[in-house]
Amino acid sequence: VLKTISNIITKNYRGFDFIGRLGGDEIIILMIDTFEADGYKAAERCRKKIEENKFYYNRKEITITISFGLASSEHIPKDKLTLPERGKNYFRTLLFNSLNALARSKRGKKNCVTKFSDL
Repeated sequence: VLKTISNIITKNYRGFDFIGRLGGDEIIILMIDTFEADGYKAAERCRKKIEENKFYYNRKEITITISFGLASSEHIPKDKLTLPERGKNYFRTLLFNSLNALARSKRGKKNCVTKFSDL
């Protein structure tokens, strides 16, 4: 299942986007030079492809879904970060924002894309 999901994700993102496994069942996708709206469209497209894919376990079809947490650098207040913090804390803030959005997706209706900017 994880291999198939990885293939679907890879096919639905650009070749220069960073895709990696963050934890047990968590995957991080870093889209370079992308606005939040475009990231949302890509995540939603990928979510639908995974939901529509046929997975089998013990010869029975099972449904696999995925939840996304989306954060954008557009919503990090750059004026509040000092120069040294911009490098070190910028990515950490982006990561934590996306994980907060993911937690909301998992707690909520699941099989959805939640934007941090909507929290």
